[in-house]
Amino acid sequence: MTEEDYQQKKQEYRALALEQGIDYVLEQYSLDALLLPGDVDGMYIAARLGYPLITVPAGYVAQGIIDADGDPTRGPFGVVFSGKAYSEPTLISLAYGFEQATHHRIPLQLE
Repeated sequence: MTEEDYQQKKQEYRALALEQGIDYVLEQYSLDALLLPGDVDGMYIAARLGYPLITVPAGYVAQGIIDADGDPTRGPFGVVFSGKAYSEPTLISLAYGFEQATHHRIPLQLE
């Protein structure tokens, strides 16, 4: 990818995020953050644009499949909180509250 292609893609993502994406949804519905599954395109778009993200444990799947992307769906999984620029204190508070309410984190058992 050339520098010009990179800058064009970056601008396209930013325009979509502001006009039709993350910022739009947060403003439209007066939300503090979005809650996304840990392995979704929305999370990758948010990360590419520099939106703050925080991931917390959300459970464990004992049996799973290989999904369309070739990723296993078995094992631990998380959820991601994403918000506007400089919303890190709110995201940390939400993530902490989620962890305390759900207790989905399974401590590692060392033998």
